[in-house]
Amino acid sequence: MCIVFSIMVSIDASVLHGFFDDKVSSFRDATAGAPAPQFTAAPIGCELRFFRPIMPADVIKVVQELPDKQCFLVLLPTWLLKANVSLLAPFLCRLFNWSLQHGTVLSSMKFAYVTPILKKADLDSSDAKSYRLISNLLVLSKSLERLVSQQLVAYLRENDLLPDCQSAYRAHHSTETAVLRVLSDILLALDSGDIAVLTLLHLSAAFDSVDHSTLLQRLQTS
Repeated sequence: MCIVFSIMVSIDASVLHGFFDDKVSSFRDATAGAPAPQFTAAPIGCELRFFRPIMPADVIKVVQELPDKQCFLVLLPTWLLKANVSLLAPFLCRLFNWSLQHGTVLSSMKFAYVTPILKKADLDSSDAKSYRLISNLLVLSKSLERLVSQQLVAYLRENDLLPDCQSAYRAHHSTETAVLRVLSDILLALDSGDIAVLTLLHLSAAFDSVDHSTLLQRLQTS
């Protein structure tokens, strides 16, 4: 993926790039000797071998739901794309279906506009550790991502492959539902005369250090 940095403070983009590259590398090195991951096989009959073809109506719906904000890498403003999506949908549909059929994304769609944001206002703006990175994809990349996500989530939901207690990245779920579930479990335990202990685990740079081969193997197996 090509990354373009937007810097609003006195810190060099190469310094930020190097810091986050080194951070991910250090996590990978620290877990290099870990046991091989274990995978639970999906139930018999649960198999997603192909994505269904994307139709123009699918493209129109996704584009119309886009926010009106514009990424600077897109020559066509979002509002203009939405106004003419009926004309463009057949061409976008062909592009997206080509990507699904070949299992790849065009290089021109692998751009991200990255904005460093200070984690807290009082942190040192010259220190790379003070920042979190916000990545904005191209509008077309985001549209393809959402179309793929819709089919994948529908498959997981229809085959009951999502954990009941998962609140992240699910419709009608949020941090609120997660907190309510934890609080409910604690209160039920206390009402039953049991002792409740809450253990929290925070994984630093969890998304940044996901191993792609492990992820693909898990998707294929589980």
